[in-house]
Amino acid sequence: RLPLSYEFAPGNEADGVTVDVPLTVLNRVRAEDFAWQVPGLRLELITALIKTLPKPLRVKLVPAPDTARALMERLTPREEGLLPALTREVRVLRGVHVPVEQWGLDRVPMHLRPTYRIVDEQGGLVAEGKDLAHLQSSLATPVQAAISSAAGDLEVSGLTAWTVADLPEQVSVGAVVGYPALVDEGSSVALRVLPTAAAAAAAHPLGVRRLLLLGCASPVKAASGRLGNTTKLTLARNPHGGLPALMEDCVAAAVDALSTAVRTRAQFEALLPVVRAGLVDALEKVLKQVEAVLRADGDLLAALAGQSAAASAAAVADVRAQRDRLVHRAFVTEVGATRLPDLVRYLTAARLRLERLPREADRDRGLLGRITEVSAEVAGVPEGARREQLRWMVEELRVSLFAPTIKAKGPISEQRIWKVLDQV
Repeated sequence: RLPLSYEFAPGNEADGVTVDVPLTVLNRVRAEDFAWQVPGLRLELITALIKTLPKPLRVKLVPAPDTARALMERLTPREEGLLPALTREVRVLRGVHVPVEQWGLDRVPMHLRPTYRIVDEQGGLVAEGKDLAHLQSSLATPVQAAISSAAGDLEVSGLTAWTVADLPEQVSVGAVVGYPALVDEGSSVALRVLPTAAAAAAAHPLGVRRLLLLGCASPVKAASGRLGNTTKLTLARNPHGGLPALMEDCVAAAVDALSTAVRTRAQFEALLPVVRAGLVDALEKVLKQVEAVLRADGDLLAALAGQSAAASAAAVADVRAQRDRLVHRAFVTEVGATRLPDLVRYLTAARLRLERLPREADRDRGLLGRITEVSAEVAGVPEGARREQLRWMVEELRVSLFAPTIKAKGPISEQRIWKVLDQV
């Protein structure tokens, strides 16, 4: 429960409702929690949102105040997000499909957007503004400090083995809620209480990986002894800046391939001998997969170097950007061992696209427009599992459109991607 205040100050940024958010709970609030506004401003807000729509949609909902009143009768505030609710009810009420992203919540008059006043434990002003995401980003360090202070003795640094207690998904200290995770610090691991579940979910597997690496002998020498000279030469042509960096990346990916989710000491102690026993074989398998990726990458780079037609500049730039997203320093752990064979398909498909480009420039231009439209929508999805899923769906769509002879993995289409986007 957060205190609200109201100020009638037209032209002033503080005009309208202000919500006081303690620094210690800033990590827990979301802009969508405030999207419904207070009851007294809700009708005016929905009217204003209708007026932000592009003209082809807006003219189907006039007069805006009447449509807003009709919508108000159908809506149950805070039962779901405001904008998805409006999209659904406008379709039912008027038969008009308004994509959620068309509602201009950031374009309504200032007094209809809440002001967030971030305060410290004494009630003093820390920061203030209309953009909650910006406030959360700019205050990430003091928020982390406040959570760490509340966590007290729970946080530990310099771990080289799992000597801490089992980790709950979250901890509460008064009004403060944090999310424990092991955090990779290079030569050791720290137990930290992070401000969001997403941050903990991203950090914790990397911390577990580091502990496993610290508990295992290096498999590099043993695995390298099994590689032929041709393989070693191919691996030397990598984007990592040298073979040692590539090996480090591949060892980490091999550990990930053998790992399971662990949050207790018993789970870790059961996993460690499994990783020790299988690490050399897992690394050898990863290295062979990476060899195939780097061969395909070399072929694609050669094809890119051979492109010179100005008419194909957009396609060449798109392929180059695609290649850079797929193959770069640390790409092995980013992609993961199970997806490395897919990279070979994606790179090969991109090369075949370039080979067909001189005789199919017009067709390529049309397909690129479709890919660009879908990619722009995916780029707006927050980081996380859904964004990752969509990223690989777009790559499969590229295969389907530009190199159908290779065949995409499973059924794929723009409609399937839009369907997943609608669930975000």
